[in-house]
Amino acid sequence: MCIRDRVSTQSTGTPLIATMRFVLYYHPIPFRAQFMRVILEYTGTCYSEELPYELKLADPADPNTTAHFMAPPLLWDKEADLYISQTPAIMSYLAGTLGLVPESLTDSSMALKVLCDCNDLLNEITCGCGANMWDLESWDRFHTGRLVRWLQILEATGTKHGLTSDDKFMLGTPTASLADMAVFATLPLMERCLPELTASLREHAPNLMGLCDRLEGNKGLCGLMSRQPTDVYCGGQIEKSLRAVLAGGEADPSPDPEAESLFIDSD
Repeated sequence: MCIRDRVSTQSTGTPLIATMRFVLYYHPIPFRAQFMRVILEYTGTCYSEELPYELKLADPADPNTTAHFMAPPLLWDKEADLYISQTPAIMSYLAGTLGLVPESLTDSSMALKVLCDCNDLLNEITCGCGANMWDLESWDRFHTGRLVRWLQILEATGTKHGLTSDDKFMLGTPTASLADMAVFATLPLMERCLPELTASLREHAPNLMGLCDRLEGNKGLCGLMSRQPTDVYCGGQIEKSLRAVLAGGEADPSPDPEAESLFIDSD
């Protein structure tokens, strides 16, 4: 969704149309671009969204090509005239620009680690962005194995830094950081779009889910979640496969051009 109606206010109370500094390029689905949406919405930063397909067709060897990337998400910072891809790189850039990088090297490194953990979890729940499809056996192994372990790793990271369901942030920082944004971008979307996972999320990451519940009190995040549909998560054949095993069956393995058109690739 293009965020075109956000306004700022002068000390006189006169509303001003805020400048769109950032453009986010992604497919028309939530999934990995949720990381960028969350940090932009949390900070009240104005941005618009565009489809990436025309930029993706540009020849990297052409000197006139401005955006060099393999797959979305892609961020354009118009103020810096910078195009940047790769989820951890985009998030590190936004966090640094918008004041969400912890001050100490230890905490900033841990924040990046949490982001990469969350990004890896998205990669695994989609079988490497649809490189393979789920069947009931492989899903059961993941659901009771690696998914639980990822949740436990993230939960333990938070509790080690004093996080409880109703107090503190992910790394014990005085305010929310990149780490909190990464967790919020990952778990609430998973719970809303794939409600069959709610019990696992709430059982194995209760303090993280409590943190996410608290973060949703932020006006920007509340608005983001309320306007996003819940019937699409990652799109494509892999979402069809994922929803099938969550319902206790298996998807038809034959190609579905309509499904494939919704999800191409993602970094």
